Amino acid sequence: MKLLLTNDELHEVRGGTQVFISDLAVALQERGHTVAVYAWLRGSVSAALDARGVPVVESPAACGFVPEVIHGQHHLATMTALCAFPTTPAIYYCHGYGPWQERPPRHPRILKYVGMAEAMRLWLAIETGRPAGEIGIFSNSVHLGRFHKVRELCQRPRRALLYGNAFIPASHVSRLQQTCDRAGIRLDKLGAPFGNAVTAPEEVLPEYDLVFAIGRSALEAMACGCAVMPCSVRGCGPLIEPNSLEFWSRRNFTVPGDIFPMEVKRVEKEIRRFDPGIAAEVTRRVRALHSFDGTCGQLEALYAEVHATWSTTPTKDPSSESSALSAYLATLGPLIKGADHRLSQAREQARTSRGRVAKLKQRLEEEKRRWKQLTERMPSLLRRWLIREP
Repeated sequence: MKLLLTNDELHEVRGGTQVFISDLAVALQERGHTVAVYAWLRGSVSAALDARGVPVVESPAACGFVPEVIHGQHHLATMTALCAFPTTPAIYYCHGYGPWQERPPRHPRILKYVGMAEAMRLWLAIETGRPAGEIGIFSNSVHLGRFHKVRELCQRPRRALLYGNAFIPASHVSRLQQTCDRAGIRLDKLGAPFGNAVTAPEEVLPEYDLVFAIGRSALEAMACGCAVMPCSVRGCGPLIEPNSLEFWSRRNFTVPGDIFPMEVKRVEKEIRRFDPGIAAEVTRRVRALHSFDGTCGQLEALYAEVHATWSTTPTKDPSSESSALSAYLATLGPLIKGADHRLSQAREQARTSRGRVAKLKQRLEEEKRRWKQLTERMPSLLRRWLIREP
């Protein structure tokens, strides 16, 4: 099958969608499909894909073929691809409901919407106007071919890792550090927020006993044999155990609400529950239930279903596509205007700040002149004082 995959960017950051689309493109090509990836911002990640024989193009039309199905990720790239190929159906794969670029667009040729966590189902149904039962859920997964090394844990954790690309406040990092120090555990930090993102986490994760992470990062750590505590801006969850694995999977291993606050004593108490046997069972289940090969098989079946459905569906009314495109463009207006307004505010704040800095510099120069005058007069004043001149 001829497939076009989209993602906003394949630049330098190896985030969840970048890793997923890269692994998927290579896997689909190895399974005999003709694959290209459209990303408007390219860099080292796209170069790595090109080196493996998967073309990453700067415009959908440059892929060199008419795709039979578009696998859309990120609404702007997806809508661009749909406009470029007016006879091709699509699926839209949503990886999160926080980032604005993940919001699912409505279009008559998007025949299937997919989320990677059960917690996204209702939100996707509301956003797309589709029945909740029609929303596909493919849980996040791990490429076991890459993450093949599994560590054996010691009886108590000695090394811990705060891992991933998710933003975590400095106050949370400080409390985690304090917790690990009190427990006699060395804590390392790894990921884009710390300026040391890695391209091969499968070589690093097996060095750690305990990992603080969310989403795909949490799955990767569990697949390597590490005990995992979900950790994000919302707080720090408990150690993931076999009986709680499904609960966390349904949430894509993200921390819900504010029910798990980042408190030193609470996290320290949770760490004391560390059990290598329990962690090993979690690893076994993750590797059995969250294999990337399984996700690839699900997507292949979905592509075939969408292609077959579209082949037997009468041609859509062109006006419906125009209406969908118009409605989509209308949603971009507030985003663009809002961004422009925020930029104007930032410029005004910078201008005001520059004005304040200029005034402070002027006052500083005046003070320097006064001090210079005073120091120049100091010898004569001192002489007058010594000889008691009136």
